[in-house]
Amino acid sequence: MNPCGENRTTTMTDPLARRPVIRRVRRTAWWLFVFACGCVLAYLGFAFVLSLGAPTLRTSGEERWRRAMRFDASQEPVFPKYIDALWVERPGCDGCDCSWLAEEIAIPPELVDDAGASRAAADGRVVSEPRTVLVAVAIVADHPGEEGWRIGAWLVAESEPQIAAMRALAVKKPFGFVPARTFDVRTARFFGIVAEPDGDEAAVDPDAELMWRFQNPTRSLLVDIASMLLIDARHAAQRGDGRRAVVDLEAAWGVTEQLLENPSMPTELTAAMDRKWLWEDVRNLVTTWPQAFDGEALDRLEALALAVGEGPVPIGLDFARWELDETLERMFTDDGRGDGRALTMPALQWLDDSFGIFGGSREIDPTVAFLAGPLVWAVMPTRQEMKALFEAAIAEREAEMKQHPADWKPLAVPPRSLVDPGPTIVAGHAAPLRTALARVARGVGERDGARIAIATERFRRAEGRAPNSIGELVPRFLSAVPRDPITGAPRSRVDGRLENSDAE
Repeated sequence: MNPCGENRTTTMTDPLARRPVIRRVRRTAWWLFVFACGCVLAYLGFAFVLSLGAPTLRTSGEERWRRAMRFDASQEPVFPKYIDALWVERPGCDGCDCSWLAEEIAIPPELVDDAGASRAAADGRVVSEPRTVLVAVAIVADHPGEEGWRIGAWLVAESEPQIAAMRALAVKKPFGFVPARTFDVRTARFFGIVAEPDGDEAAVDPDAELMWRFQNPTRSLLVDIASMLLIDARHAAQRGDGRRAVVDLEAAWGVTEQLLENPSMPTELTAAMDRKWLWEDVRNLVTTWPQAFDGEALDRLEALALAVGEGPVPIGLDFARWELDETLERMFTDDGRGDGRALTMPALQWLDDSFGIFGGSREIDPTVAFLAGPLVWAVMPTRQEMKALFEAAIAEREAEMKQHPADWKPLAVPPRSLVDPGPTIVAGHAAPLRTALARVARGVGERDGARIAIATERFRRAEGRAPNSIGELVPRFLSAVPRDPITGAPRSRVDGRLENSDAE
């Protein structure tokens, strides 16, 4: 009570009264700050622990190669020699010199335009191009009158001795390549090859790369050889020499077999596409120059058309599984029981590839990877979960490869979700594989086209007329009417061409 007898009321405007409230606010802010700092430190500590994770490679490089090349322990003495046959840059061959394909040869002036020469001959200089360039020009010319047909005729005449050597070499197993590559010491030891030490490469680890990156250096060369044989077969058929054409086609088939001696997804797909082109050539040659082929030649051509059977065109996915196993080894930790967590850097790369988090960047900054570690740990599936998802996707592809391509269902695309990114990541890897396999599966159209063309020619020789429909060829010359690889409808053209021009 004040001197006047009035009561004094305490208000919030009194500085003394505000002090406890201010202290409580400050104390609360302090503890919030301490808590936030603790959370940040805990987060960074957890991120640091996660950054210590490392893959455990339980499969040696040699074992991966053995699995890919289908070797077993009983073939130990063969293994180093077989590797010698694969790793080639500028190869020589047993009994011939394969470097002739890369040599430049002078082009006759009248063929310069057809050859697509890169240097003009207007000033009178001799125009030269590597044979591989001329092969690329000639292989797209299926019939006389097309651009490149004349260059193909000149090329096969100019390369007669080398083509003869290729015919003999194409059916050899292994192909006969001898090593001409400079190896570092560790790689040479890994492959069982004696090599001179190279100080600049001595630290290279042959196990540092994913196995799918070990490309077969002979793959493009084998494709060029197969193309050269196909070109020679076309011109032989035009001259009426059906037997030589058949020998060329059989040798080209042998080249596809050589590709499969070093299996990987690239070589498997390359071999499948080479076979598709070969079947297309069989169809074209039989329909364009039927008089060049006698009964025995037609039998041999039909054997090529049926070399993979009458059902869907097969392609193995074992390599995809081996690649998956190694990918999981390198992208996840290993708890020793077949499980583990995703490593931050490769997991972020997966997420970026699937969701475009960083705009599709191909490289992840290490600082970003460190800071994102706990977030990645929270959303990424475990190793076992990813393996199950990938295995299911491969099993689905394998089931499709046993069906006619027209029966394939549209690929199911799961909803994109960063909370559960596993299905999206797997779908992103499955889609391009499925696209490649679809192209291979539709090779059934070219194979069946070759069979239809041969059956039609046999009908014509037996009946003295062309068949009015494919149905007339069944069952004497065909077991059943083939289906279109796109629509699934019965084929109708007796010349073996696909009804859908786009599919051609």
